[in-house]
Amino acid sequence: MAKHFYTCQEPDCGFVFERYGEVAACPRCGRRNLRPATPEEQQKCIEQLRQIHGKV
Repeated sequence: MAKHFYTCQEPDCGFVFERYGEVAACPRCGRRNLRPATPEEQQKCIEQLRQIHGKV
């Protein structure tokens, strides 16, 4: 199963996250207005995860 990055398109959320496989809703706000994350958004998410968890 491949890892995918998603961005919530809700104006008051905008959460960028990674998941393996498909996802039905944003884990932060619960809404379904998602799209694939851009390469720039993916990189920012990876950098934030490294700061939080160390090496990702």
